[in-house]
Amino acid sequence: MAVAEFPASVAESAMRDRLILDRGTTEELGRVGGFWVDFQARRVLGIVCQSGFLGRSKQVLPWSWVNAIGDDSVLVTIPEDAMEFNPPQGTHDPIGIELWSDGGNQAGLIVDFEITPASGAVTLYAYRSNGWQGQLDDIYGLPADAILSCGPKRAIATGDFLQDGEPYRPGLGQLLAEFTASLKQGDRIARSDWEKVRGRAAEVARDWQHQAQPITEQVTDQAKDIAKRARSKFGRVVGKAQSKLNETQDRLRSVQDQIKQAQGRKDADKSRGDRREWLDALPSRPADGDGDEPPTIDTTARPVESEQKTPAETPPQSSKEPDNDDWNLDDWAKPDPWQDEKSP
Repeated sequence: MAVAEFPASVAESAMRDRLILDRGTTEELGRVGGFWVDFQARRVLGIVCQSGFLGRSKQVLPWSWVNAIGDDSVLVTIPEDAMEFNPPQGTHDPIGIELWSDGGNQAGLIVDFEITPASGAVTLYAYRSNGWQGQLDDIYGLPADAILSCGPKRAIATGDFLQDGEPYRPGLGQLLAEFTASLKQGDRIARSDWEKVRGRAAEVARDWQHQAQPITEQVTDQAKDIAKRARSKFGRVVGKAQSKLNETQDRLRSVQDQIKQAQGRKDADKSRGDRREWLDALPSRPADGDGDEPPTIDTTARPVESEQKTPAETPPQSSKEPDNDDWNLDDWAKPDPWQDEKSP
């Protein structure tokens, strides 16, 4: 049988969705979908294998079948006489379980935990605080032995551990496991050893910060680039909108000018129509000899001549009545040269 190959410690979040392969047949069995943990024994008993469309098909593989954990897959060795494995009563998947203190206060939600793969022991739970006891909205570590009881929805832990929780960083569970192992062996840990453990913890935290800093800078640069492109695009949109507005205003002014010109033409046509109606209303000039009374002549318009002059030959009268437009109003003021001769 092949020797098992395991890292010293691994987080559940790092293994989730990792490929599961049958070491004997190299066939793909599915992907890691979760774990079944015995909270009282603080040990992983089974690994959930999801397969099929959208991972709808699930089966639980005993942790004892796990033979190796690599960066890309989990290798399992299935015995020939393998039977269906059903997790015992009292085992639960820790992810998403509410974490409460033994004083009845909700402290947060379990979001991760660390495993020692060689034995399947759970060394540390990571929970997201909800601000209880003034804790920041961050992820904190909780030793596995601080859990007093657990159900499918909630777990109760010792309040002292929750109050003294330290921010969680990957690898912290391994340090805690080494420290616990030293205590079990009865070794007396001197102050220098404790400082060494703290130094390693600080080193892990610094490494994590160094790894996170480039990612943070990259995200910041990307955010600035996105903001710059957004401002540029917004400026182009505003420019186009302003151009459209100016064009619309020019068209509106052109339409207003056309309306004014049309109104002017309409007023001119109306003025000409009123003048024509006024001219049509004037009386027509009567013909000579028509009517009972001859037109009166204002003799004061010009001096009366002493000598009678022979009038000029009367021009022939047109049978057609002249158009009112051809009349000159000044003609009505002129005396008729035949007035003296017609008068009795």
